[in-house]
Amino acid sequence: MCAERMLHERAWTMIEMLIGMVLLAIAMAVVIGAIVQAVSGSTGARTGAISDAALSRTSDALSDDIARATTPDHADNVVRDPNDLARGVRNGTDISTSAQGAPMIANLDEVVIADTSTLRLIVGTRCVTWRAATAAKFTLTRSETAATNCDAPATPKQYISAVPTAPGLDTTPFSYSLVCNATLCPGSSADASAPCKASVFGDTPSEVRVPDQQRRWVTGVQASIMSVVTESKSTASTQGSISQRIGVRDVENYRTALGC
Repeated sequence: MCAERMLHERAWTMIEMLIGMVLLAIAMAVVIGAIVQAVSGSTGARTGAISDAALSRTSDALSDDIARATTPDHADNVVRDPNDLARGVRNGTDISTSAQGAPMIANLDEVVIADTSTLRLIVGTRCVTWRAATAAKFTLTRSETAATNCDAPATPKQYISAVPTAPGLDTTPFSYSLVCNATLCPGSSADASAPCKASVFGDTPSEVRVPDQQRRWVTGVQASIMSVVTESKSTASTQGSISQRIGVRDVENYRTALGC
């Protein structure tokens, strides 16, 4: 009787052990599946959005370039006659001046290209180009060359790297604040009743590129490089909306030259 009971208990223990192993296997399968799904979802979020770190890095570099944009002639204040400055700034024409008795053409064109996908600036002795490109994916790059040869080959540095395009992602990020007195500047779109008015260029599809004669009216640059969900799950970020004035043009003599 005793031997029979021991055999029965041993058999029951083995059944319990088998059941426990099955339940453990099921639990492990559920946990592993959840981990795989979480990792997959995280990777998808990263590849489909611009990270906060990338936005911060881009914002800092772009704002710094815009704020410091200046030609050597502008930095050295070679144009001293306010009438010459006014004519050149308002009309976009060459400004003739002299250096040590020799005639020269002063270069005050800090803004070399201003369209919705490309911003090219003279920053001291360097020519800096920010360019947004879109195919299947969106990228934002920065390159620089000598200011005397903006079209020289240069290896661009990627600030926003190959982000898949998605609804809400602005792939033509640049727009511009143009300031000019409508009664003094030919072709100005500013309201003639306002002595000085800023108009944002690039907000409508037809406004693709600031005309050459108006590039000297650009006093500020806006860049919208984020309107999709980031890794931190935020739906908006101040880092992704950049608004920066050009320091050398945000001064009294330049505003006066624009008729402000």
